[in-house]
Amino acid sequence: MSNSKEEALQNINVKIDILKSWLAEGIPFRSDGDGFEILDSKDNKILDYVPTTIRQFLHWNGSQNCDFIKKNLPPIRSLNNSTLVQHKNHKLEVESLVNALKEKAILQLQQTSKSEIKNLQTKLCEIEINLQHTLLENIILRRNFQDVEKKYRALLRSTEGHEKAYQKNYQAMESKIERLKSQNSELTQSLVNIHPISVSRDDHK
Repeated sequence: MSNSKEEALQNINVKIDILKSWLAEGIPFRSDGDGFEILDSKDNKILDYVPTTIRQFLHWNGSQNCDFIKKNLPPIRSLNNSTLVQHKNHKLEVESLVNALKEKAILQLQQTSKSEIKNLQTKLCEIEINLQHTLLENIILRRNFQDVEKKYRALLRSTEGHEKAYQKNYQAMESKIERLKSQNSELTQSLVNIHPISVSRDDHK
């Protein structure tokens, strides 16, 4: 086999391998230069170029794909139908692949319809709303904690003043009790002293 025929067969094999990977992993979506998927006017994703006929397979050389996908493709070239016909098994495989990819493209677009994107956007909005609500709750809790802390500190200060006043009053009462005890003791002693005198006077009578 000449070098040109080997290169032609290698080109067919490379193109077949690419289509096999897309059939197994999914047809890539059209993206911008940074890899962000492009949406149409109805917010639907757009499939990147994929050959779905033998003719398209023959003319496919990577230039039909978006730049982001193209830069990740191995080098591929267009070829003549006569070249593919020379390799019957390859031609049969290509026919099978392009037909399968045509069906896959339909299913893949159905799975990524506007409704699904809207559902994802709705879920994202719900998450953002929940997050905002959670942040607001945290702010409220923090403010409540600060209010409680202020009241607690104020209570400590007021309690500290009451404790001092209580201690002062307690000491004053203790002093007064001690004075009363002393006075009571003195009165008791006075009564003891007076009682014998009364008894002796009665004896003389």
